[in-house]
Parts: sequence; structure tokens; C-alpha cells
Amino acid sequence: MDTLFLQMLPTSPQNSGEARWMFKGYEGPDQVYTGRLEDVLSSLPAEKTPRRTVVMVPGEQVLLTSASIPSRNSRYVRQALPYAIEEQLAQDLDEVHIAIGPRRSDGAIATMVVDRERMVSWMERLSACAIAPDVLVPDTLCVPPSPQGKNALWQAWFDFTPDRQRCLLQTDPLDATAVHPSSLGLLLEGYLQSRESQEALPLHVWLPDENVPLEYAALETELRSESRFEVHWNHYHGDPFALQCQYYLERFGSGACPMNLLQGDFRVTRRTAANRLPWALAAGAFLVWFVVEVASGFVQAAHVNRQTQALEDQARQLYRQLFPQEQRIVNIRAQMQSHINRAGQSASTDETFLGLLEGLGNPLQPLLAGGNVTMRHISYSQQRGDLMLEVHFASFEHLEQYRADLESSGFEAEIQSAVADGNIVRSRLILRKRP
Repeated sequence: MDTLFLQMLPTSPQNSGEARWMFKGYEGPDQVYTGRLEDVLSSLPAEKTPRRTVVMVPGEQVLLTSASIPSRNSRYVRQALPYAIEEQLAQDLDEVHIAIGPRRSDGAIATMVVDRERMVSWMERLSACAIAPDVLVPDTLCVPPSPQGKNALWQAWFDFTPDRQRCLLQTDPLDATAVHPSSLGLLLEGYLQSRESQEALPLHVWLPDENVPLEYAALETELRSESRFEVHWNHYHGDPFALQCQYYLERFGSGACPMNLLQGDFRVTRRTAANRLPWALAAGAFLVWFVVEVASGFVQAAHVNRQTQALEDQARQLYRQLFPQEQRIVNIRAQMQSHINRAGQSASTDETFLGLLEGLGNPLQPLLAGGNVTMRHISYSQQRGDLMLEVHFASFEHLEQYRADLESSGFEAEIQSAVADGNIVRSRLILRKRP
């Protein structure tokens, strides 16, 4: 499966870019890119769009833990798990996002915890660059395994780059953490003190072939002298991120990743497996198309020429907001049709959105013909499945007439606000399909 892998780097003055990415499944050699998120989609191979996007986030910012809940009822587990891990958290439960994974070999439920504001920030940054992730996973869980099987569960994977130095310590396929290499000895000491068994613990240490800082020679000496570890020294070849991507494909293939942060409020509903052009492009294109179509209908009648011109100006303004890179607008209808055609090649139409769009437009046309309404803004919430409208009416009677027409057409129209401002009524409505 053609897959876009994207690694979001921790924000730091030393970072040369805020992300690294590569494409797997295309012809030609694999290439790792480093740069801005805005550059990711523009670097896609010609006429290629990934069928899946996997985003790796910094393991330092995600807590991997577990909780023992005997019930097998998934609903009960979802309700009980936050309180089972509450004592492990430094924040209130309403300040964090909790994602539930599978049961580990010891029966405990693997759990991921991340600050809710950070999670929102990640999703907003990706959305702003038209990147729709299918998987959001800590990079600590993408450490390639050793070939020794169960005896190689404990691994210390060192990653030295000009921008950062880190160690990914994996103690279970579903449990890992990221630390600075100089803190590894202290972390291992904490694990050893919590172990009941006195048997030497196999630890596989992976170092790159080159660029190992000399100051970590002391750490190597410390590990070699620690009798409670059976240390195995290994070297890996190639870029660490490329190896993590390859391991992800070997481990999960084209299937679902069980440790996915995109749950609950952040769950992504995928329209089709092949869809990768941003939903916002298709929805925005249809929105502008709708305004243009309404405008073109009124061109046929000379007595509504002024209303038509106003609608065309709104269409141009919306077009510039949605496609700021296009400075020259010659034929807005033809240009919008081109965007719609391109979006339709890989993005299916959202039925709920189009149904609401059609529903708001039918009662609106008689009001538009009389010059009694001006549509200011429309936004669609995929999570809630509703449209938010900002509309200016000539009077409260016209607002109530529009609301009543929507209700009689099988929709719920909730007036959130309506304020008289001179000779207009500024209103905000929420439109949704009636259950």
C-alpha cells in the first residue's frame, strides 16, 4: 500500500525542520525528506497520492502505561480505565487525551496518554497543511525488533542526529519511552529496583555505524560493567527514521495499528481508502460552486442584477480564501469546476454535507430573489454533522420565515443568535438533519 510516513519533530531552536517524511510503495529508491509540514504534499511523486498516512509523534510527549482491568466488556473498560491510571498522571483527567490499546502479554491493557492541548495542536498543524492522518502513533513503538525473539524485548535504540540525541528504550512491544542518552543509566536503575527476579536481564543496545558522540563512551562503560544486565551490542545501518518506517510495514502491513492515538474526540472517519485530497478542498469547492450557481441563475433577470453582482463578489471572496495561491481569477465557474474535478478523482462526496447544503439552498432562493438575505459564512463540522450559517436578513420576520421553511423541509434549524443592527438582522444558525 502506498503510504506516507511523517515524523513530527519536537519544537526546538536546533531543529532544521519541523518534520521528516518519506513515501513507501512507490517506484524508485526511498528518500527521507526534512523540512516544513507545508512542503510535505508538494514533494509527492508526480500523479501519486498516498492511500494511507502514518504520523509518528515524539515519544517524549506521550506516556505509555497500562492498567489491570479484569472485565472484558469494552464499554466498562473505557469507563474504568481513566480512573485506573489517574494516580500515574500529573494532570487532571479532563486535561489529557487517553487512547486504549490491546492487552499486553501480562493481561494489562496498554494505554497511551497525551496532553489534550498538544493533541489539538498536532491535529491543527496537520489540518492546516491538508494532511489527514490515518494513524497517529508514538515513534517509541516503531523500534525495529532484534532477531532473538522474546529474549530481545528490552532494547535501547540510540538515535544521534545533528539536531538531537535520544535513546528509545523499549521494555515490551507495547511499552517504551524516550530519554536523553545521558539519562539512560538512571532510568534502567529504576527498572531494576522494581524487578523481583535477580536473573540477568537481556538488554540489546543498538548504535549507528557512525556519528556516535565520544562523550557516551562513559555510558558504554557503565553498561558493560552492570552485572544485572546481559548486554548485547549491535549496530544498525541507514537512517533511523527509514528503519522505523520499514518496521511499521513489516509489523502491521496494510492493517490497522492497535496503538493509535486517533480515538474518541480525535477519531478520523475515512471516506474511502483512496481518498487523500483534503476534505476541506472538496467541501470548499462545492460551497463556492453553490454560491456561483445561485448567482448565475439571477443573471437571467435584469431586475435582480444588483443582487447577482453582490453574490458574485461573495463567490470571489470565498474563492480567494480557499485558494489564496491563485491570484488571477478569469472565469470563476470554470476554475471552480476544475478544482471540483480534481478533488472528485480521489475524494468521495460527503453525503451529509451535500444534503445539508441542498437543504439550506432551497428555502433561501425566494429570499435572495427579493433581496432580503445575504449569506455571510458557512462552515461544516464533520464531527457534529451540522452546518453553521452566518446570515444577514432584512427583518426578524424573514429570519423566522427561513427557519420555518427549513423545519418543514425535514431539518432542524437552531437560531443561536439574532441581533438587529440598523436595517439588517445579523443571525447565526445551526442546521442539521432531523433524526
